[in-house]
Amino acid sequence: MGYRKLIVGTDGSVTATAARDAAIRLARRTRAALHVVCAYEPPRMNRHVAEDVIRRSLDAASRQRVESTGEIGQADPAEMILDAAERENADLIVVGTRGQGPIGRLLGGSVSTRVVHHADRPVLVVR
Repeated sequence: MGYRKLIVGTDGSVTATAARDAAIRLARRTRAALHVVCAYEPPRMNRHVAEDVIRRSLDAASRQRVESTGEIGQADPAEMILDAAERENADLIVVGTRGQGPIGRLLGGSVSTRVVHHADRPVLVVR
């Protein structure tokens, strides 16, 4: 596996943290850089909480000696992950099996389902 850049989406949930940790392990093994994305949509999550999620994610990557960057934005999580993957020219997208709340299911599936269906690159779904 010749990964150079991985994208992981997280909202700080248990499932998303498992995906983040899997992405960190994979990035370390393959010596890839990691880009962590956290989308927030009030009232469920605000910018302050998203900043904390990114900070904890970058700290976790740093402890494993993985080069990482972070990004937050007020956006649809699936769209933000896909946009980041395109912009960062990622080799792999990593997401958890659960979405970010019930609204995603009303709009065509969970975050992970929408990422898998619309990604133009490999996606690793972590359970």
